[in-house]
Amino acid sequence: MQRSISVLALLACSCAIQDVNAQAQAPAPGAPVAERATVVVDGQEREYFVQAGRQTAAKRPVIFVLHGGTRSADDILSRSSWPSVAAREGALLIVPNAVGGNWNDGRTSYLGGSDPTSIDDVAFLKQLIKIAVRNHGGDPSRVYFTGASNGGTMSWRMACEAGSQVAAIAPVIATMPLRPARVCGGARPMPVVAFFGTEDPLMHYDGSAFTLGRRTMEARSSAAASTTFWARLNGCSDRMREVRLPDVSRADQTTVTRVTYQGCPAGLSVIRYDVIGGGHNQPGSEVPRRLGRLLGKGNQDIDAVELSWSFFQRHAR
Repeated sequence: MQRSISVLALLACSCAIQDVNAQAQAPAPGAPVAERATVVVDGQEREYFVQAGRQTAAKRPVIFVLHGGTRSADDILSRSSWPSVAAREGALLIVPNAVGGNWNDGRTSYLGGSDPTSIDDVAFLKQLIKIAVRNHGGDPSRVYFTGASNGGTMSWRMACEAGSQVAAIAPVIATMPLRPARVCGGARPMPVVAFFGTEDPLMHYDGSAFTLGRRTMEARSSAAASTTFWARLNGCSDRMREVRLPDVSRADQTTVTRVTYQGCPAGLSVIRYDVIGGGHNQPGSEVPRRLGRLLGKGNQDIDAVELSWSFFQRHAR
């Protein structure tokens, strides 16, 4: 089913997405400072930030956090809780910048900003994995990817195309492309935890397309199909256990159901968090009222950052 969305509303959404994809809080006082660095990939200078802090172990986990579409690494560094979590846990944090604000996640059209379809972001991120391990004491068996919206769809792509270097992923409000078995052919098994809003206006829970002006944005896989693809690849059974989590914050008018795929081999878990009534917002983030009207309801019952980190801790290659 196609859905029509107002052009003005969508443009406002695309400019504001990262405001609600990131936790609305500053990093904790005393947190390590992220340092800017560059690397040349395919003849183009690419920018990224490294928060290393004090190394307390020979090797440490590496967390890649990818910003949302039309946004930048600064949104993660200044508004997300990931810098504080990484500092607390002694993890190496890598926050790269896309060219022109959009990651080349494999789709054919984007809501705003640049058209990245000619950019090899997979090669860029693979190079950063090498740098993290070689230069910053990163553990090659514990490299993780997460991100919201366009950052989440790019995390899916890294799982598909760089699975030998990635230990687990945590996409947020981001579904896979249609026919994942075709676009993700040859993928390795991958632990996955993913977060979706059932009323997401930009990344539809059922995967259906929507119309922007006279242009129809491409349909995608549903939330369920996105995680089921990995559950089957991982060798899980067809059984799922659904648990409705406590409605801690009744004021947000949403609830959360956790779907855990059963029978997965050790180290290959697949978990889906469905925010019932939720929009295009990262669970646990504050949603300003004006953005809530555009992007839908947020949820305060769970914290996607903390849940993602907890999941990462249980998985290594």
